Amino acid sequence: MKLLVNLFLIISIHGISNFCFAGETELFSKEITLVTVMSNTTKRGGHSSLIIEATEKVIFDPAGRVRSKLLKEKADVLYGIDESLEEFYLSIHARETHHVVIQSILVSDIVAQKALNLAKSNGPVAPALCARSVSILLRKLPGFRSIKVTYFPEKLMKDFANIKGVKTKKIFEYDGPDKHKKLIELEKKYELKN
Repeated sequence: MKLLVNLFLIISIHGISNFCFAGETELFSKEITLVTVMSNTTKRGGHSSLIIEATEKVIFDPAGRVRSKLLKEKADVLYGIDESLEEFYLSIHARETHHVVIQSILVSDIVAQKALNLAKSNGPVAPALCARSVSILLRKLPGFRSIKVTYFPEKLMKDFANIKGVKTKKIFEYDGPDKHKKLIELEKKYELKN
């Protein structure tokens, strides 16, 4: 006989309590990833986006300019993201002039779903407001309230790094600085692969 015990787990991160329902499923089984595009010369952030793995995987790409026949976009949310399309998206941003910082954290299904719903309901974002939009969205999630609202991707990246459990990696690629040319090359490569 299987006895199911449902627990409420209170986790304190930076003085903030998060209430997450735990049942038969793993408590932290989904992932939220902050993507920051950084200039290799100025060390300043050029763009912020959020990869959200919930009931579906999307990329919240506020004020993003990546347009491709491979990516289904509606109101700054890219849909139908699988591992190959995620790799494609990240590779478009990493080039001779910029590298990509990927910061991931495991979250509960509830937190991931809330992030997904907030991204879908956000609507299109005006140019240069990517970090602001992502930081506002994150502040609405349990466990992320220490994030300060900012216009600067590198400041958002630093705040995100201070959250317990964040794992960071960097992507460096050394193809030319022309993102559009790289996009065309990657589209051809992706079509051959799939």
